[in-house]
Amino acid sequence: MTAGLTLKPNLAPFSNGNSCFLPPPRLNASFGAKAISYQQNKDMADAMLTKCFRHNQKSLSGFDKEMMLLRKACNVYIGRNKKNIKIISHRANLNGPCRQYENSPKRILEVLRQGFDVEADVWWTERGWFLGHDFPRHSISRSFLSLPGLWCHAKNQKALVHMLRHKSIHCFWHQNDDYTITSRGLIWAYPGKKFSPQTIVVCKGHKKRNVTGAYGLCTDYPVLWAKRNLKKK
Repeated sequence: MTAGLTLKPNLAPFSNGNSCFLPPPRLNASFGAKAISYQQNKDMADAMLTKCFRHNQKSLSGFDKEMMLLRKACNVYIGRNKKNIKIISHRANLNGPCRQYENSPKRILEVLRQGFDVEADVWWTERGWFLGHDFPRHSISRSFLSLPGLWCHAKNQKALVHMLRHKSIHCFWHQNDDYTITSRGLIWAYPGKKFSPQTIVVCKGHKKRNVTGAYGLCTDYPVLWAKRNLKKK
């Protein structure tokens, strides 16, 4: 474990019975001489998340700075290191498919705040940018797509073309092909295909699979995989 970090994971769902939500892990991280608790980071991030969600047409430079600090702490807990791989939440799900909240901007921000990356379905239409799997559903700004940890899955050709014009957006196109290359040179694999150290493995369902050696995995059950990561330590 990295020196200077005290981890107190709490992976139990909220007591209201809604398995779609998960409280963030509790931890304390020390960066240099300044100690910043997770709760302090969470409070700062919550304020920035609210501002971003309500005014997402504005610049996200301030939000990005706070988000990166928060994620730096979170990723020590559930992120990629020598033993573990990066966990990417499929459509911002946490404990299995939850169509009510999939691809919603608010839900994406909540999952990013908890330290997971997120794969989101992106559309471009004459009315602007949208999120949604089967059709354009949630209106967003272009700057939203530049959030750290967001993997943008283009759902139509116009979305891919427009996103590739912005280096800050991590995007890709994928349907039934065995492999595709993201805009940052990583390999996105179709479920069940072989993988390499540069590959993102897509895991359907909650069945355990040996993904040792992959760069990351995309799943509807990131919480379950986070627990499996903890057991390895």
